[in-house]
Amino acid sequence: MYFVSLTERSLICERVASGLSRARKNGQQLGRPKKIFDRDRVIALSKEGKSARSIATMLGVGKDTIYAVLRA
Repeated sequence: MYFVSLTERSLICERVASGLSRARKNGQQLGRPKKIFDRDRVIALSKEGKSARSIATMLGVGKDTIYAVLRA
């Protein structure tokens, strides 16, 4: 098992936080890219009786994304 001392851990945390703040300052997009899809089509397909899983497959997004659109 690999052991990291507390001082080394805090140094790593500082470096990561510094890198993230520098990236934000430079305008870089952090995180996963946004998936663009038609929310109105999700609602229409749902009203036609399609399941969330089949809608997700057709649009190329996750089923939880479809559930979130339908809840909103």
